[in-house]
Amino acid sequence: MIDVRLLLQFAAVAETLSFTEAARLLGMAQPRLSLQIRKLEEQLGVVLFARSTRHVALTAHGQELFQLVRPLASLTRSTLEEVERMRLGQGGRLRIGTVPLGEPSLVLASVLGQFSTANQTIDVEVEPGGIDSNLDRLRQGDLDIAALTDFGEHEDLETFRLQELSFSAMFREDDPLAARDLVTPADLQGRKVAMFPRRRAPDFFDTFYVPLMEAGADPVFVPELRRSLLRDHPDLVVTTIVPAPAAATLRHGISRRPIGGLPDLWLSPLRLKDRPHSRVARQFWDFARAKAGHGRATRRAAVPVGH
Repeated sequence: MIDVRLLLQFAAVAETLSFTEAARLLGMAQPRLSLQIRKLEEQLGVVLFARSTRHVALTAHGQELFQLVRPLASLTRSTLEEVERMRLGQGGRLRIGTVPLGEPSLVLASVLGQFSTANQTIDVEVEPGGIDSNLDRLRQGDLDIAALTDFGEHEDLETFRLQELSFSAMFREDDPLAARDLVTPADLQGRKVAMFPRRRAPDFFDTFYVPLMEAGADPVFVPELRRSLLRDHPDLVVTTIVPAPAAATLRHGISRRPIGGLPDLWLSPLRLKDRPHSRVARQFWDFARAKAGHGRATRRAAVPVGH
């Protein structure tokens, strides 16, 4: 079997693309590290790094191995940090990725606040980001848990529903749509609708935006979905994702209504299946799941809205 230490040493070089820097981080001599990488290459029968006097780069084989080893290296670092914290009498660290919503999730904020209050020696790091970038970081081991807008199945992830969300539309309060309790994709035929580009989250885009365009909506791609877009473009419809229920009259003469006829959408914590998790990550997962289970009985009646 391959010595796990060789894989961790390889990961250090792959992350820094510097034998000198990796050796410093690993606390070993650079010539010794070079020998270890050569040993790993000989055992695998492939070249992992393209070396020159000035640059170090991963080969195709190196990139493939790095994708496999990176979660192991991240977990090893987290475990060692946790062991050191235990030795020093400290609590640990929890890394959670989140997505920005049109309005903050008070449920998630409450769960995080209660957990932090009950575990004051644990450092809780909340890092916002896009859906796909958070999923990538979760799979690479850079996050312990990701709280994302969840609407489908993930074979490599496990999840539970924390809070119902609504895929909604914002428009001026004098817009004919403001008289409706629920907006349908057909109601947006011929309307300019602000959306984020597909590259930001392809699965979400195909699930929620494509039906609007198929119904005749005219897409306007914007980097950020902000209600202030209506100030300069009063005829625009701006999509958003908010905690349910979504129907509301907002400031500055803006109305918001849920868009119906689309899949249900939830704010859900996700973590990798069949991977070891740190003690702190397991502790938060169980805590949040218990809170979600307690809150389901008081969740509002289901409404045929999506995101």
